[in-house]
Amino acid sequence: MGNELIDKLAKAAAEDEELQNIYNKIPKSTIKTEIQETVIINGKKNRALSKSSFLSIKVRLKIKVPLTLDFTAIISGHGKTKAYLHRFHITEDPRCTCNNTRQSVNHLIYECQDTRQQRSVLIADIQKNGGTCPINN
Repeated sequence: MGNELIDKLAKAAAEDEELQNIYNKIPKSTIKTEIQETVIINGKKNRALSKSSFLSIKVRLKIKVPLTLDFTAIISGHGKTKAYLHRFHITEDPRCTCNNTRQSVNHLIYECQDTRQQRSVLIADIQKNGGTCPINN
């Protein structure tokens, strides 16, 4: 019922030619600043892996990182690792297939024998772009 009411109101607003557009009276820079401040405030509440990956959210905002669903899931600690899925009783065993260690994002990136090929490619790419290894958060 709530969704139907929202749809009805949205349709009425879209068809009302007398209705003033007030959203375009706020500068885009103000909206962008408010969004960034909200992200910073909310980010301080729940930082999970991102806390160890970036010194601060302000530093992160200065770094050009292509954001993808996978990157966001991993950096926020919501990657579909066995340890994460085990927390929600989706898998019975949190251990990685390579040994008895919990399969976490850090394990997969830094230690897992099953991902050593991808790790080698990552290290080569870091070095190619002027970074140093061993890699850390």
